[in-house]
Amino acid sequence: LAASRPWIDDAFSAPTIPEIAARLRARPEPEASATADLMAELSPTGMAVTLEAVRRARGLPDLRAALEQEYAIVMWFGATQPDLVEGIRAQLVDKDRNPSWRPARAEDVTAETVASAFVHVPPVPLWT
Repeated sequence: LAASRPWIDDAFSAPTIPEIAARLRARPEPEASATADLMAELSPTGMAVTLEAVRRARGLPDLRAALEQEYAIVMWFGATQPDLVEGIRAQLVDKDRNPSWRPARAEDVTAETVASAFVHVPPVPLWT
């Protein structure tokens, strides 16, 4: 992993999922293209929100705040996004391993959608 860190850091420092995928595809390392292949199978919305969550977590004051952020995002995703149910269907119910993500392309995930994940207030708080 330490030897791969330079190309990982370079690729994942790109601002968006499509740009990260493009950087991975441009790399000569087989692991980079394998990572891009894996990303092509994942929920575009899930990846965009996760990328933003990781970046925001760097500025959070402590583990409690990070867990609160993560909980709110999971609750937002489950309550508002069709990809959770679709992923379960594709992996566990029909087992066709062929999810139909909405939106289907990372380029089509809007900044507004990503931002909405971070203003969501779960109906049941994580901490009581």
